[in-house]
Amino acid sequence: MVTAAVASLSALTLLCLFRDLPPPGWGVVGLLLLPPLLRLPRLAPLAAVPPLLFLGLLVADQRIQARLPESLAGVDLIVTGVVEETPLREERVARFSFRSEAMNREGITWPGGRLRLAWYRAPDLLPAAGERWRLRVRLKPPTGTLNPGGFDYERWLFRHGFVATGYVREGEGTRRMASAPPGWRRWRAGVLASVRRAVGDHPAAGVVEALTLGERGRITAAQWELFAVTGTTHLVAISGLHVGLVSGLLFLVTGRLWRTSARLCLWCPAPRAAAVAAVAGALAYAALAGFTIPTRRAALMVVVAMAAIATGRVVSPPSLFAVALLAVLATEPLAPLDPGFWLSFGAVAAILWALRGRLRPARGWRAALRVQLAVAVGLLPLTLWFFQRGAPISPLANLLAVPVVGLLVVPLLLSGLLTMAFLPAIAGTLILGGAEVMAILMRLLGWLGERAPEGWLQLQPSLWAVLAALSGSAILLGPMVRSLWPAALVLTLPLFLAGHDRPVAGTFRAAVLDVGQGLAVGVETARHLLVYDAGPRLSPRLDAGRNVVLPYLRWRGWRRVDTLVVSHEDNDHSGGAAALLDAMEVGRLLTGTPGDWLPGGMVCEKGDGWEWEGVRFQFLHPPPRATLSSANDRSCVLRVTASGGSLLLPGDIQGRGERMLLGEGGHLPRTEVVVSPHHGSATSSSPAWVGALRPGYVIHSTGYRNRWHFPRPEVSRRYREAGAQSWNTADQGMVLVEVKEAGVEVSGWRSRAARFWNRRPR
Repeated sequence: MVTAAVASLSALTLLCLFRDLPPPGWGVVGLLLLPPLLRLPRLAPLAAVPPLLFLGLLVADQRIQARLPESLAGVDLIVTGVVEETPLREERVARFSFRSEAMNREGITWPGGRLRLAWYRAPDLLPAAGERWRLRVRLKPPTGTLNPGGFDYERWLFRHGFVATGYVREGEGTRRMASAPPGWRRWRAGVLASVRRAVGDHPAAGVVEALTLGERGRITAAQWELFAVTGTTHLVAISGLHVGLVSGLLFLVTGRLWRTSARLCLWCPAPRAAAVAAVAGALAYAALAGFTIPTRRAALMVVVAMAAIATGRVVSPPSLFAVALLAVLATEPLAPLDPGFWLSFGAVAAILWALRGRLRPARGWRAALRVQLAVAVGLLPLTLWFFQRGAPISPLANLLAVPVVGLLVVPLLLSGLLTMAFLPAIAGTLILGGAEVMAILMRLLGWLGERAPEGWLQLQPSLWAVLAALSGSAILLGPMVRSLWPAALVLTLPLFLAGHDRPVAGTFRAAVLDVGQGLAVGVETARHLLVYDAGPRLSPRLDAGRNVVLPYLRWRGWRRVDTLVVSHEDNDHSGGAAALLDAMEVGRLLTGTPGDWLPGGMVCEKGDGWEWEGVRFQFLHPPPRATLSSANDRSCVLRVTASGGSLLLPGDIQGRGERMLLGEGGHLPRTEVVVSPHHGSATSSSPAWVGALRPGYVIHSTGYRNRWHFPRPEVSRRYREAGAQSWNTADQGMVLVEVKEAGVEVSGWRSRAARFWNRRPR
């Protein structure tokens, strides 16, 4: 059984690494291998691989084929369907999932499916989960920004079965068709409303909602950072830990109470009754959390374990683990795309391996500490692979947090939910008590985090380094002789030796990040880092500084920004600066817009410049004491020059700013690479500007299918006729410029790193 589980997991993981999805026909070919595999006893365990691989191919292909066709993108559509979840309101927008029905428009039939929608200027009375609505929307295929080190939103959309994203349009056509019918969605929405009334604006309100209903939208960025620093993020997600705690508690309590009655024991054995209660509790908790993927996975594991107990079978823990893994893969063949899948099963595997074969098993706090150390050591390679950061304080923090959350917070919250219908006052007190305990725990975690050794950030290790480190972890945790520990440490070393490929002296690399409609550029020399603009901030959750710029800089191994240039105050250039300033040390802050809107910022001026490792940085604009009414035309224009080429960062300058730069002689030094002013708008990139620069490459930093249609066709044509090769972050994701001694190289991240679920460059 273990062999079958490992082989199936390996096959589906390999499928998820493909750049292009193999046709489902290959799965049929694989099914032809079943008869010979079943005839050979030694190969019989591998018989599970072909059907699971075929199922994975079918599911992946179906999701790709169900995506919104480009012909329906960007036009008004009327869709009818059901609101799947309670909308999350943040500032001026509400976001929710919507299950649409099939529709036909101008002869194009689309089967519909799950939509991820935003409603700007949403009404005070938002749609409720389970309600049937008719909405006027504008949609686009599942799309997100794509940058190294950042969150792959397209993978998340694909994994959760979304076929389109978009927003609700104002006007005729949007109306509620029917109230939510009685059912679990309506019941869950009512429970969420009651929980919110009970906790109000309590500091731990977001965590309470996460632990009771799996709603994590109200957890603040500072709280997420606290959990990441202390390695306790898993505690605020309803996962195997919480479902296991609930089902285990019900199993113990039901078994003990059942044994007090001889009649009940004669009617049904106590272990079987306890197993049924545990399964019921796991399914109820999963339903409360909205049957999210992690809770479905955890509930399935409980069902497998309890089925073995109820039937009286004696099954070894590894075999039980393997059966649960196969069951999850059979119901979710694309589960290997989810980091949570690896972390949850990896934690269980590490615990089983660490406790296996011990002659004198530890007890009490020593056993708890051993479990936490096993989880920390066993998951470290996976944590660095997925998140490129480690938390040395994690074992100690979890030793404190796991029992507090599992034995105090979750029981208080669930007791409040159970009494909510008939004792609402007591229910509110219990829920508020759970919130208070959680708030105290977070303060303790904050105290630990402040005094703990600083966590580390590094480049993503190679797959081979991760596999070697997992082998080393197995040696360290397993019941093996200590003479093998030096070999284990040697196997683990490559995990921490992922080097930072810094440019050599006299060269530089510039990453024009994919921040949607906005701009953020990271320029690296051999020992210094400059960040030019930080992208937009659309809401607390959609902050390019936090979601794109910081992860990229950490992925590159930077802890300090030597110079941050915020070209001007427009949100699409400056919105992410606050998050960057909060999270990293910044040596110098410059901007083109004077005033106190950016504390500590000095005004950039024409003629200012410096040199780092043979690379020259020079401001070309704005002139000192220039009177410019337009904030765009006050943008800091920065030229970066090395022996192999140059890069021009002009911000959002428009016609007047370009004319000032050209001056009376209409001359600018030729620049090999230019980021188009104002994202390629028609008010910039005049013929004189393009003719003076004569760039070899032009990079447009725009949002996919942006409403301004940037870059404008006439601007693109102008650069093309001047001999420039065009690159667009909306198509290519992050665009990397490498200025080497031999010349300039430009590449797109989407072309290099995209997998079969990612949108391809146009």
